[in-house]
Amino acid sequence: RLYVDGVGAVERPPLLLAHHKRAGVLSSVADGRGRDHLGRELPARYRGRYHPVGRLDMDTTGLILFSSNGKLTDRLLSGPVEREYAAVVEGSVDESVLRRTVEKEGVETATGRHFGTVLEVSEGAWDEERGEGEAEAADEDLPGEDGPRRIFIRNGRIVDQKKKIAAKRTEEDVPAFLRITTVRLVVREGKHRMVRRMLANVGHPVLRLHRLRHGIVSLDDLEEGGFREEISLNVESWVQRLLSSSAKV
Repeated sequence: RLYVDGVGAVERPPLLLAHHKRAGVLSSVADGRGRDHLGRELPARYRGRYHPVGRLDMDTTGLILFSSNGKLTDRLLSGPVEREYAAVVEGSVDESVLRRTVEKEGVETATGRHFGTVLEVSEGAWDEERGEGEAEAADEDLPGEDGPRRIFIRNGRIVDQKKKIAAKRTEEDVPAFLRITTVRLVVREGKHRMVRRMLANVGHPVLRLHRLRHGIVSLDDLEEGGFREEISLNVESWVQRLLSSSAKV
């Protein structure tokens, strides 16, 4: 809000909006093939003034920012601004090996060698509501005497649905290829499919990817499909630092 002689005069529109992207939505404002896209998600009052800051893969969920300022968008995309993700990956992860590879050696991909910071490695799938590894991750077909049976994985362990009981097996009984792990990590670049490529290239293909934070803006409790105006003093101060800096940081 702008003030004249101490009296509120004009409500200044925010430079940034936060959006909780759903799976299956394109990170574009239009699509000639009739698919869901961010242009449809953006409320009418914001259209024509805000554009997405970069892209998330169609199947990636979580935080994507919208900006009304081209210079700010450039700083957010081109500078070493942190992006935090929760990735549900295949297999059991050796945390010490992953940290050494991602943080010190870097991971070679088709777009170059990339580095990151591993925040947490936990068995099981990320629960977006609870913020911990408690969610159903994926289902699989396992061979059985009477044909394939359907199972799902909770906390990295198989639960047999055919028997209608949550008969959890020990970790040692779970085939390695069915184990799942959640990796929370931070990267400072936004290259196309970079996080997916990094984790796949260290032997852990991504089953699900969710962005939690971009810079100092966090998803927090923003509902899926929802938008939030970023008007806090902390965010405004951070934005002004980005805009006033001569370097792209």
